[in-house]
Amino acid sequence: MKKVIVLFLLFATVILPQQSDENAIQMLMLQSKYSQVISILENKEANYEELSYSEQFYLAISYQRLVNHNKAIKILSFMSKKNNDDVNALFALGESYRALGNDRAAIGIYSKVIEKDSSNTIARIELAKLHIEMKNYDSATKIYNYLVLHDSSNAYYLREFGYSLYKLGSNKEAEQYLRRALDVNKYDPKTALWLAKIFYDNEQYGESLNLINESLNYNPVYLPLNKLKAETLYKMQLYNSAAVQYQNLIMLGDSTSTVFQKLGLCLYSSVAAQDSLAENEKVEKIKEAIEAFEKSNILDNFTNPLTLTYLGFCFKTLERYKTAIVYLEKALSAMTPDYIDRVYSNLGASYERTNNYSEAIKAFSKSLDYSNENPSTIFRLAAVYDKFYEDKSVALAYYKKYLKKADYLNDETTEYSESRIEKLEEYLHFRRK
Repeated sequence: MKKVIVLFLLFATVILPQQSDENAIQMLMLQSKYSQVISILENKEANYEELSYSEQFYLAISYQRLVNHNKAIKILSFMSKKNNDDVNALFALGESYRALGNDRAAIGIYSKVIEKDSSNTIARIELAKLHIEMKNYDSATKIYNYLVLHDSSNAYYLREFGYSLYKLGSNKEAEQYLRRALDVNKYDPKTALWLAKIFYDNEQYGESLNLINESLNYNPVYLPLNKLKAETLYKMQLYNSAAVQYQNLIMLGDSTSTVFQKLGLCLYSSVAAQDSLAENEKVEKIKEAIEAFEKSNILDNFTNPLTLTYLGFCFKTLERYKTAIVYLEKALSAMTPDYIDRVYSNLGASYERTNNYSEAIKAFSKSLDYSNENPSTIFRLAAVYDKFYEDKSVALAYYKKYLKKADYLNDETTEYSESRIEKLEEYLHFRRK
């Protein structure tokens, strides 16, 4: 009996302090006092005391919580090799790899967790998130399909499944799941955004705008929704409303060059689309457009060809042709061929208004090099040759070319061209005689 009591006392002196230490560490972990946990356990290692398996885990998690993931990975990797079935250590290892940006390693770890524990929903969610971040939408879709089948009322699963389908181009199916997600949680701006984008992509701008406005009632400062609203209004050619919305974006803190450029485009387009505007209103809007374009120009370091082009258009509209020429020539040097024909055409018109006819002809001719089918440029070239050059045969040839290209048979330009052809043919006939 005495021997039993002695053995019990010896066992208690060894085991009870260990349990007491672990209980104290557990309490510190619950209180998020990770620095203290690290200090205690590092001192224990410094004194050549072996840490228990639980203490190693606490130390790794403490490192992890204090964003020292390299140290956490070292411990967790050792633990995973020692106990291959410990999904908690394995999952924590995946978290640290992900935090360090090693997404491929994290995907491998989370996949192992799911192999060992198919009920681990958190690992599935984290794995799906990583697939979306890496644009592996097909893999993400499979995971969210599984999650939705197990919980069809979860707004997050429905939303992410819909988003993954949208990214795969399955818009009809994506719309179905995003609608269901919005039914469950009407306050979620991301769901509304992606559903509105599907409508936008399908050119259903009215439906997109209605959905955006409804969601903005709950999330008035959500920037992506406000951006999409501005783009939708512009597509609907509601330029004044779009301009207000782009100004709203600037007030919300989005003062990028693109937003200022789009604001300028809306203001310029609102003038071009409304013939009924009074002259002073047109001038005021064009000046506001110039201000917006100039801010965009500064932010883009004077290299954006579209901004430079529309600055040229604005100054041309204000009949400040010399300034228009400066911007349009800058635009040409920064431009890809897509816009060049229109810029040369406006450049030619500006040269024409400054009585520099030789340069106007060069510019109009350059425009036709890039767009041989543009009847407007052909007509302008015909008119310049007609008015300011003695050889009328060139003007006659361009008027005839214009009539072949023109879509409008009864407008003023067509009638004028027909009249000039008749007179020029008569003139050239008598001159030859």
